[in-house]
Order: sequence, then C-alpha cells, then structure tokens
Amino acid sequence: MNNNTSGLRISPEESIVKKSLDDIAREGAREMLQKALEIEVDLFLGQYQYILDDNGNREVVRNGHNISRKIITGAGQLEVRTPRVDDRVLDRHKEKRFKSSIVPPYLRRTKNIDETLSKRYINRRLYRSP
Repeated sequence: MNNNTSGLRISPEESIVKKSLDDIAREGAREMLQKALEIEVDLFLGQYQYILDDNGNREVVRNGHNISRKIITGAGQLEVRTPRVDDRVLDRHKEKRFKSSIVPPYLRRTKNIDETLSKRYINRRLYRSP
C-alpha cells in the first residue's frame, strides 16, 4: 500500500480513483501495447520452435527486453519495452529475423501523430499573419 503525505494509507482502488481519466487511459493503452508485443514475439517463436541445436535446445529464443523507450501516440506518451529475440541462427536458414510490426525499430511517434503534426504545421504556415 502507498503512503500519502498525511500518513494515511491509500488502497490501490482509492489510488485509481484519484488518477485522471487521461492517466487511466494512457496506462491501459500501455498495458495493451505491451501484451500485444508479447503475443507477437510468442507467435514468432512458435514458427521456429523446430530449429534445435545438437543438444535438442531451441536456437530461436527470447532474450529479455530492449531498454524502455517513449512513443508518442494518440493516447499520449507511452513508455514500452520491446521484447528481444536471439534469432541469429535464422541467417543461416535464409529466414527473416524478428522485427516487430507493431513497434518497428526507431519508432518514436505513431503515423497518425506525424500526420497531425504535419497538418498543423502547414495550416500554421498558410494562415500566419505577415
């Protein structure tokens, strides 16, 4: 349980009530995105479970998570940790290595945010007073 400045204990249910609607939506979006990334990796690993080394161990395996990064979305700024996969063996098999289609490498803003920013910039330039 969390303590507030007055020394009273606040239950998790009470702390949720004190959050703003935006905070709740942002946290829900972050959790859903994280789960979607985990499912994406599990599906990828399932495709290559047959590739085994001499000892019978899988060669395409999870390898933790990348450093968390912030992505600007319609729900606000979300901090996510993309899963890592040790799939170097796929180079020998001429197979594609893992690359998330949900959160591609180097993504910092969603496509919708980029389009919105572009439109705002253009409109600002067109209707700007000299």
